[in-house]
Amino acid sequence: MADTEVLRAIEIIDRKIQSLQNARNQLAHAFGVDSSPLTGMEPTEATLAAVKPRIHAPTFGPVQQKPRKEALAEFLRANGPTSRGEIVLKAGLPEGTVSYCLNDKRFFVQLENGDWDVTPVLQAWTGHEGARAC
Repeated sequence: MADTEVLRAIEIIDRKIQSLQNARNQLAHAFGVDSSPLTGMEPTEATLAAVKPRIHAPTFGPVQQKPRKEALAEFLRANGPTSRGEIVLKAGLPEGTVSYCLNDKRFFVQLENGDWDVTPVLQAWTGHEGARAC
């Protein structure tokens, strides 16, 4: 006979599977997709065709062609010292990217008033290669 702990674990897994199946069916219903279970790991052609028209790529402004630190450094050079909030609003970079890049003290410095600027070393080097590290 199976150990009671193993049976309990199987019972918990079965409940989780049922919960996930319910979530899947609700999602399929919300997007008008056939709610019959998938037989494999890959969605069927019919499911992909039903969902494709509803998928929209998120837009965060123009596509960034430059590395993030370089784009941020150019923004600060053009606009002067700027608060983190203004950088996020005006630079066209996601908040997490701005935070990540500003943490690199080789390239960015926080001034006494809280605004951010490029370091003096980066100001002296136009197109500094180090800014490409992000």
